[in-house]
Amino acid sequence: MYLNNGSKSFKEETLCSKIFIITAISALILFTIIFILSIYYFGILGTFSILGIQYDSLLSLLLFVIFYFLLGLAGDIVIKIFMILISFLPVNNLANIVAKFLIKFLVNLSIVSILDFFMKSIHISTGSQIIVALIIAVIELSFENSLKKKS
Repeated sequence: MYLNNGSKSFKEETLCSKIFIITAISALILFTIIFILSIYYFGILGTFSILGIQYDSLLSLLLFVIFYFLLGLAGDIVIKIFMILISFLPVNNLANIVAKFLIKFLVNLSIVSILDFFMKSIHISTGSQIIVALIIAVIELSFENSLKKKS
């Protein structure tokens, strides 16, 4: 239902205004994606440096982050499905948190393992894969819990 509050609808805007609106929204979306990818990039860069994980170039690390981000979108769907299934079980809050952590850890471990297998420019040992997946799962769970507490 359209409420007329004195402003034009998008269909009534001039071509120049439509181009400006679409460009502005696209730029906001692009900057948001770049910001999120840069957080992942520098986080992975720091984690790889601490763990001594070898990569051929910063470009290969950037590709790792981009592919991790894309596979992570599919992984989030898997996590959501498992969380819906777990919500039907009569478990207490601690068991729910542990199950959520294990699912996130296993999905992250799968993604890191897949990327290590297919990307020949990055060499991650099995122990480092486990540590990276643990770190990411802890960070994701912490952010999720802090966002729930704020709302």
